[in-house]
Amino acid sequence: MPKLDSQFRVKNKNMKKLLLLISSSLVFTGITQVFTPITNDSTFYGEASDSDFYGDIPLANDDGTSTSMYWEVDSVNLPSEWKFSVCDQDICYAIGTESVQWNLPSNGGYLNMHFYPEDQEGEGFVILKVNDSPDQNQTEYITFRGSAISSGVDNNSLEKILLYPNPARDYVNIQSGSPNTSYEMVNVLGKQVESGKLNQEGNFKINTSSMLNGVYFITFTEKNRKITKKLIVH
Repeated sequence: MPKLDSQFRVKNKNMKKLLLLISSSLVFTGITQVFTPITNDSTFYGEASDSDFYGDIPLANDDGTSTSMYWEVDSVNLPSEWKFSVCDQDICYAIGTESVQWNLPSNGGYLNMHFYPEDQEGEGFVILKVNDSPDQNQTEYITFRGSAISSGVDNNSLEKILLYPNPARDYVNIQSGSPNTSYEMVNVLGKQVESGKLNQEGNFKINTSSMLNGVYFITFTEKNRKITKKLIVH
């Protein structure tokens, strides 16, 4: 009889483990992934003299149906003169708008951040808290970073560097630099797409035929001096 009682206790213990495992599985599967940002942190580049510069963070719709969404400004750290505004795939909201409810289409959409540098170079960020509304099954914090450089450097020979044609289609010529000048080309997300040094004549040609249409920035460096020029590829 004691042996049977021992076997019963073992079976009962195993049954409790099984029920706990099933319960945990149900709790886990109950968490719904509603949307997926392509990234939770992205940097966008511009010039201080630009009226504004901007970038998107796409959002995939994991639910497959039009979903009510909500964003609100969580925190802001920008240069003193900068302003910002937020857009979705349908509308741009006025500067100073702090929160909005909008619909994410079944095939996905995006949130867009506009930075207005007001001729002040610098960098900063805006963090948005984003969730599905009103259920709030999922909450994401998305960081939009902005970086604006000065459009020129006084008494700097690097200013003599020319880019042409600009806008570019198949190629862009770099002219009037020096053999000591190096360059780095990045897209609006800050990803490097090209780098190198100018030739002995201070010139170079970059093939842009395979690059996506859009805005790029080329930073030229010589003896710890730098200047950045904007290039449009179309």
